[in-house]
Amino acid sequence: MKLNNQVWILSEFKEGKFYFLADSDSQLTKGLAGLLVEGLQGSDLQEILSVPPEFIEELGLKQTLTPSRTNGFLNMLKLIKQRVSEQSSENLKNI
Repeated sequence: MKLNNQVWILSEFKEGKFYFLADSDSQLTKGLAGLLVEGLQGSDLQEILSVPPEFIEELGLKQTLTPSRTNGFLNMLKLIKQRVSEQSSENLKNI
């Protein structure tokens, strides 16, 4: 029995905005990653960093996902926020 799904998230910074691709070895996880990608696509750093974890409740996902899936979804958001922060720092160094 497999307990953890793998998720791959690629991000690109172009003209002040972030663009993402995501994939997973699980269909459900791929769909959850796709929701994040679709919602954050073309956003700037501040827009992405200002997304609160509570937005999962506003979407109605928390009620339908297991605690483990909810945690995984929020970890994907955390990973995206970390990645865009790192990319922004790297881009500022190259200016």
